Amino acid sequence: GQLGAMHDAEGLAAGVEALQAERAAGKVNFQFMVNGAGARRLGGLSGAKGVELAATLPSVEWRREASRQQIGLVALTPGGMHVCLPSKVHAMMAAGLAIIAICPEQSDLALLVRGTGAGWVVDNTGKTAMETGRAFAAVVRELIAHPDRVHAARQSARRAAETTYGHEEISRQWSEFVATACVVGIKQHDQG
Repeated sequence: GQLGAMHDAEGLAAGVEALQAERAAGKVNFQFMVNGAGARRLGGLSGAKGVELAATLPSVEWRREASRQQIGLVALTPGGMHVCLPSKVHAMMAAGLAIIAICPEQSDLALLVRGTGAGWVVDNTGKTAMETGRAFAAVVRELIAHPDRVHAARQSARRAAETTYGHEEISRQWSEFVATACVVGIKQHDQG
């Protein structure tokens, strides 16, 4: 997806660079389908062993490609936590991808990932790109050693996408909100 100014491309790139030995050994591969300002930072990794860079894909093709992957990466800057929640995380969960989120511990993104059991959070609050990258690499190494954790997170991600964030639950919540908003609006009108 878009890797713009609110996404921590520096920390993500540093993490991929820190995993050079694992990439060289074929233990981990990264496939980035990105555009935006942050994509230029990842461009420096183009041609490196275990790294593939491509432009974003149309939705149908993205879903097909996502179904072949195991983990989705989402990176949010500390400043970005106040203005956005990367929407791609929901698409990744719907595709059954576990999530590694590079983001502030107190962000909505971190709460979403941890709250659903969909993956792992690498806190980038007050950290340099290199520190964030090392923490990201440590998570990836742990997952290489324990692939069963990836499987469990994938199941949790998909389950949350189907239930908590599924059409039926969202529809139910909107109906409840609209009914409540209408009642409040009528009471306010009657009092005015």
